[in-house]
Amino acid sequence: MEQENTEFLNAYLTAALWSSNDESTPDGGNPIDENYAPEDLHPDALDLARRDCLGFLNRQILGHSVAAFLGEDKMEQAGHDFWLTRNGHGAGFWDNPDVYGTYGAHKLSDLAKSYGELNLTVGDDGILYLE
Repeated sequence: MEQENTEFLNAYLTAALWSSNDESTPDGGNPIDENYAPEDLHPDALDLARRDCLGFLNRQILGHSVAAFLGEDKMEQAGHDFWLTRNGHGAGFWDNPDVYGTYGAHKLSDLAKSYGELNLTVGDDGILYLE
């Protein structure tokens, strides 16, 4: 399932970039994706994102791995929802029972929240970090 994992990770990183601000002004700054891309992540941040995404996809739901439960056609949406849900944004798995089923949406939400919140930040060196 290497391709699905890549799709999931790319969607996760895309959601992180557009849902985070660079804190360049007192009101929060600009969305990070206006000036940065996944390639701007520090290698340690990218490794953390990969580990969390792979760990999430290997968790169990209804007797299957999350990856098997999702199937190929939901990887992009799920990567996006994993970032949003784990960080408490106003949307995510729980907001998509039509995609994951009611039980699946709630179970995926619980699993995502167990990873805790992460913040994408721009370091003084102009590199993106996850903390």
